[in-house]
Amino acid sequence: MPASPKTSKPRGQHLIPVLCLMCCGLLTRLPAGWEEFARSLVLDSMTPVREGKVWLVDFGEQYRSQDSQRIEGLIRQHEQERRKWELQSRRHIVMMAELLEERERRQSSESSPFAVTSNSPLIEAGVVSAEVISARQLEFLSQQLLLDVPDAEEPRADQLVLQSLSSQGDEETPEVNLVIDQGRAAGMRESLPVMAGQCVVGKLSDVGRRISRVRLVTDPLYRGRARILRTVDDGYAYGPEGILEGTGEELCRLRYVSPKLSVRVGDEVFTADPLTSSSAPLYYGRIVKAELDENAHEWSLWIRPGCRFETLNTVQILQEQIATERILAN
Repeated sequence: MPASPKTSKPRGQHLIPVLCLMCCGLLTRLPAGWEEFARSLVLDSMTPVREGKVWLVDFGEQYRSQDSQRIEGLIRQHEQERRKWELQSRRHIVMMAELLEERERRQSSESSPFAVTSNSPLIEAGVVSAEVISARQLEFLSQQLLLDVPDAEEPRADQLVLQSLSSQGDEETPEVNLVIDQGRAAGMRESLPVMAGQCVVGKLSDVGRRISRVRLVTDPLYRGRARILRTVDDGYAYGPEGILEGTGEELCRLRYVSPKLSVRVGDEVFTADPLTSSSAPLYYGRIVKAELDENAHEWSLWIRPGCRFETLNTVQILQEQIATERILAN
């Protein structure tokens, strides 16, 4: 019967444990004065390893931080480019629709036999920029802002704005409250339109001396005239008008649009009443849902607002004012 083959083991397999045991035995037999020296020697030999580990961790975190900052910068840059092109596209669409409307108006009316002189409009639009106050700043304002104002009426006006926030919405349907850092001292008054770029944000509802609250287009109390911009063979043209209403939810609703008129998902919705004759219509949003029930008296149209209120940092308030040229002329 053949002998079973012997398994070959590498030489020196148990050498390292034996050497460790020998070193431990030597350390235990060192004189009392050498024990501290040996301990310090071992600890000092481990210091570069620990420092190297800490350096590698710091380097990795720094590299990840730099890489994430670079990625976030690229995302912000692309987002700004996208918004710029969206705004430019909306301007071109509005210009095209207004040109087509002007062409139809001229074609349908006879030209005057007399020489017509053009005058500048009596009312022009002024724009005031305002910063959106964050939730943390609102808490600070409610505690400290109103303590150093000498006039009793002024802090009460601002306090009413802050108190109006607590009465809006409920826990089940929380409302996005927008408060800005401009008030009556800057010429603000209720119902002035508020926009972000060319998008409608809402209207001023509560105005204090230095702060004001914005009633968003999604607020159930918001109302505004609106008209649809639809695609035609020549480009874009204005379609039916209606009343845009807030629902207290993510979408708005466009009411009182006749079922006899053509409406479809994807149509753009703009304001129907520019602030002045020289101001362009502002953008409400896009139709995302259109329903027409049998025997219905109007379309059921749902609009997604054109801006995200949670990300707004600055807004603009449109004001009416008498044109300076007309004042000087009179």
